[in-house]
Amino acid sequence: MARTDGPALLPYAFRTVGAHRMVSLIDPARLDWRHGFFVRSLPESQPLDAIEPFENWRARTAVPADFSHVGGIYHVSRCGSTLLAQNLKATGKAVVLSEPPFMRVLRTGFDDTLSPDEAAEAGARVIGQWRDWAMAQGKALVVKFNSQTHQWREPIAAALPGARFAFLHREPTPVFESIHRGPPQYLQRDIAQARHDGVSELDSLDEDPLMLAAARRYCAALDAFADADEDVFEVAYPDLAGRFAALCEYFGLATGGTAEWDPAIDAKALEPGSGKPYRPVGDERLSRFATDHEELLAVAEARYRSFLDARGAPGRTRGEAAT
Repeated sequence: MARTDGPALLPYAFRTVGAHRMVSLIDPARLDWRHGFFVRSLPESQPLDAIEPFENWRARTAVPADFSHVGGIYHVSRCGSTLLAQNLKATGKAVVLSEPPFMRVLRTGFDDTLSPDEAAEAGARVIGQWRDWAMAQGKALVVKFNSQTHQWREPIAAALPGARFAFLHREPTPVFESIHRGPPQYLQRDIAQARHDGVSELDSLDEDPLMLAAARRYCAALDAFADADEDVFEVAYPDLAGRFAALCEYFGLATGGTAEWDPAIDAKALEPGSGKPYRPVGDERLSRFATDHEELLAVAEARYRSFLDARGAPGRTRGEAAT
């Protein structure tokens, strides 16, 4: 159960225990903020400090009327989003939650007991509590969503009035080549659950199911933001370094426009200065991959050009510059 004394505990995950809907809480002072992903920052020996029935937690918390000082990052896969999160953290002006477990409630709906709007409201309550804690440290809050969260862009925007959102995108060839080289587990779940099946141009292709799943998720993310009417800061992967200071200002981080991008920050490097700058794969490898997956990439590249045209964004070509 939740403690009533000692340090304030913040919710970080929703889970079902038997027939009960529960909220897991943690003392944020016990997190190892060096990690690139929230789940890795949890203490291994005791990854929670308390649990509380969802109904009790919801009854004692309020949904803020305004979510100023909150930023959210949407993105396609393998586009430098973790590198961006680590750089935002390094400014000292933001608490960054990178793919926090509580956002999964949008997908699971607590075993389908919550509607999408109710799930978004539950997430908003959590974000409000973390925002208040961040502001007590003199910082803003930034939440980096996972690459599936674009599906719930509208209920999230409705649940977080006053928040600011960014969308990070990248030309498809290096995205898919990276996925092909190191397949993520979430795409296996996409295949099993037939997620993102609305890209009819892919249906007739004789391709690796994993790559088809990657392409469907990628195209769905682009489609979600092609017609977004809210204010969204869009940035392509090659422009991250050049537009980092502007993104910090957009999120309200008090950096005075002088925030510097550090390409050596790495999601796996826990000690300052121990990371190595990201090195994109060579043009020869990308060219071979493009030849082997020509039809798949033709669909994804056409969708990417349509997205850029719809948003009035500059085009990108294969062989992008390194960030």
